[in-house]
Amino acid sequence: MSSYKVPGGMAGEIFCRVLFSKFFIFTFGKGSVLTIACLAVERWFVLIKPWNYQTTFSQRKLCKYIGFIWFICLGMQSYKLFYVRYFQDSCYFISLPLEKNVETAVIILYVSFTYFLPTSITWAAFLHIFVRINKLSTLRENRGKIEKRLLLRMCAITSATLTVCWFPTEVSYLLNQYGFPILNFGTPFRDFTVALALANSFVNPWIYVLSSRKYRRMLMAFIRLAY
Repeated sequence: MSSYKVPGGMAGEIFCRVLFSKFFIFTFGKGSVLTIACLAVERWFVLIKPWNYQTTFSQRKLCKYIGFIWFICLGMQSYKLFYVRYFQDSCYFISLPLEKNVETAVIILYVSFTYFLPTSITWAAFLHIFVRINKLSTLRENRGKIEKRLLLRMCAITSATLTVCWFPTEVSYLLNQYGFPILNFGTPFRDFTVALALANSFVNPWIYVLSSRKYRRMLMAFIRLAY
C-alpha cells in the first residue's frame, strides 16, 4: 500500500498505474541495459569488422535499432500498468491473473531477455575484442592500439557497472517467486536493489566522461552552449 495520499478520481488511477507502478522508471532502466548491449555490438563491428560497419550501423539503421529497443521496452513493461490497483486514495500491488507456474515462467523469460541476454551479449562482445586486440602484435605500441585499449577499458567498466547494479534486483525478482518475504516489493532490501539498478543510468554518463577525452570535450561544449 502506498503511504502517499494520491489524488482522487481518474488522476489517482493514472498516478497508481503509471507512476506508483514504476512503469516509466523501469522502461528507462531496461532501455539503458539494452542500449549498452547495442553499443557493445556496435563497438564490436568498429574494431572486429570495420568493413561491414557503415552498412550495418548507418545513421538510418542506428535510429531504427534504438527505436526498436525502446518500443520493446515499452511493450515489455506494459504489464506494470495492470498489477496496481487504486482504492480509497491509495495504491496497492495486486497479483496478475496467472497461475503460479505460468507467472514464474513469464518472469524467468522477462528477466532473461531484459538482463541476462543483453549482459551476456555485452560481455561476449568485449571479451572477443580484448582477445583480438591482444593478438594484434603489430599494433602493440602504436597509437591505434592504445586508443583501442582505452576504448575497451571504458566499455569494460560500463559493462561491469551494469552487471553489478542490476544483478541484485533481477535475482531478487526471480527468487521472490519461491517465497522469500525479504524480497517482496516494498521491503527495505528490495527497495535498495531497485535503487541500485536505477543508479546505473546515472553512473554511466560519468564513466564515459571520466574515461574518454572525446566525451569530456563534448560535455564542456554542451555546458558552454547551455550557459
